[in-house]
Amino acid sequence: MLPVMDKADRARLKVPESLEEVQEMYVLLGEYKQKNYAAILLGFSAVYLLKQALALPGSPLFNLLGGALFGVPVGFAVCLFCTSVGTALCYLFYATFGGPLVRRLFVEQLARLEEGVRHHRRRLFYYLAVIRIFPMTPNFFINLAAPLIRLPVIPHVAAATAGLAPITFLTCQAGGTLSTLQNLKDAVDKRILLTLAGLAVLASIPMFLKRRVEQSLETLSDETPVVVPEVLRADSNIA
Repeated sequence: MLPVMDKADRARLKVPESLEEVQEMYVLLGEYKQKNYAAILLGFSAVYLLKQALALPGSPLFNLLGGALFGVPVGFAVCLFCTSVGTALCYLFYATFGGPLVRRLFVEQLARLEEGVRHHRRRLFYYLAVIRIFPMTPNFFINLAAPLIRLPVIPHVAAATAGLAPITFLTCQAGGTLSTLQNLKDAVDKRILLTLAGLAVLASIPMFLKRRVEQSLETLSDETPVVVPEVLRADSNIA
C-alpha cells in the first residue's frame, strides 16, 4: 500500500492508541503526504475501514489524524465515509462470524440495548441517532451488537452516519491543532460536549413528539362517543 516509504519508517507505522501516537503518525506520514498524497489517503482509509469492520475503539484518534493530515473538508469526508462503510462491513462480519463470542461476553449489555431498541421500535432511526450523537453506549459496542439484536441494517448504518457526523467533524477540526494538544481531553473539550448534548436534545424532540402523538391516538378507541354539533343535528332532522 505504501511502497514509497523507507523501510525504517514503514517499521514505525502503527495503529494509534494514544494522542502521543497520533502526533507521531502525523509527523511520520506528513513527511510523505506532499509527494504521495493518494497513497497516504488510501492507506489511512484502508486502516480506518478495517478498524470499523472489526468494531475496534479509537475513532476519535483517527479523526484527529485525518483532520491534521488532509484538512477538515477532506478529512471529514474521508472519516465519515469510512465510518459509514465500516459500520456496514462490521454488521456483515459479526452477523457471519462473531455472534457466539459477543453473546458470551456481553450478555447483560446486549439485553439492555435490545430492550431500548424494542421500546423505541416505532422511532428507531431517531433513537439510534441520538445514542450515537451523545453515546450513552459505546459506539463500537452498538456496531458489533447490531446484527445480534436484529437491527435492520439500513436504518442502523444511516443512523450511525447521521449521529456520528457531528463528533467526526468536531474531532477532525480539532486535528488542525494537533501539534499543540497536550492530551485527548483538549481535543474533546467542554464546548464540544455541550454541542453534542444540544444536538442530542434537538434530535430527541421529533422522537418525543411522535411518541406523544402515538400515545394520544392509542387512548382513542372506536367506542369513543362521537359528539355531533347542534347545527348538524338540526340539518339531519329537517332532512
